[in-house]
Amino acid sequence: MAVHPGGTVRLGDIVDQNLGCRYPNLHVCDASVIPEPWGLPPTLTLLTLARYLARILAQGSATAERK
Repeated sequence: MAVHPGGTVRLGDIVDQNLGCRYPNLHVCDASVIPEPWGLPPTLTLLTLARYLARILAQGSATAERK
């Protein structure tokens, strides 16, 4: 059986709700944030996570430009 690995950098453990780590400007946005291996292709979920992170980063960039 083949599975898509996940869960090595789980949300809430090492990565916060904004997909950020304890290091500034370091974000994780791949299958490792999914709590456990799925066994199904996680493509749609990963695309959604990427879009979510892009919005977070764009908001942070816009805020930084205003200062």
